[in-house]
Formats: sequence, C-alpha cells, structure tokens
Amino acid sequence: MLLGACCSLWAADSKPGPVSVVIAPAVALENMGNNAVRVKIRLSPASSAHIWLSNTCADTTAGPYILSLSGDYTIPVSAIPGAGDTVCVVSVLDGLTARMNVPNRPKSVFVDTSSTVQTVSTI
Repeated sequence: MLLGACCSLWAADSKPGPVSVVIAPAVALENMGNNAVRVKIRLSPASSAHIWLSNTCADTTAGPYILSLSGDYTIPVSAIPGAGDTVCVVSVLDGLTARMNVPNRPKSVFVDTSSTVQTVSTI
C-alpha cells in the first residue's frame, strides 16, 4: 500500500515535455585479425570519413576509402589504399580522428614443393 502511494505521487509530479537527446559523432577501430579492420562510426548527416594506410597519418592519399554513412564495417586491409603500418581515419567535418596499427599480415608466403611433405612458411 505504501509503495503504491509512493509511486502514484511520483507519477503525479512528473510533467510531460520535450526530450532532447544529443548523439555526437564518434569512431572506434578494432583489429579483426585475418588482415581486416572493424570501423564503428557515427557520422553527422552531411559528413564522411576517409580511411587510408600511412606511417604517420599526416600524409593523406589521393584516393582514400570513403565511408559516407554511419555503421559497423569490417574492411579488408587490402581494400584500404595507401602504404604504411597504420590505418588512419579522419572525418574533417565531424572532427574525428583515429589510428591503429595494421593487423599482422604475412609479407609473402613460401610453399616448399621440393619434398613429399609440403610446408608453408611466412617469410
């Protein structure tokens, strides 16, 4: 009985009105292994994000991978333009920047076919 009176008083005291929620732009990068990067990004409606590979992230490539919608993306490193050890993400309009070391990937694969047992090794 006391609990019901408490809740009734609380409900009677609340007032309906507009509620505003601010959802700010954000970006997060995650190494997915197998030479892929996960990009979770929330962009403002008119914005886009540029993604490229670099050593410093200061040098933007002429043709970056472009995301124009918010979402959760898994991008193969081989699909990201540029060269370097770092995945760089920038959205100038939203003021977002993020960087992450490129997931480990073999430089080349050597298959030894000189014996009856084949071995694969990373060089």
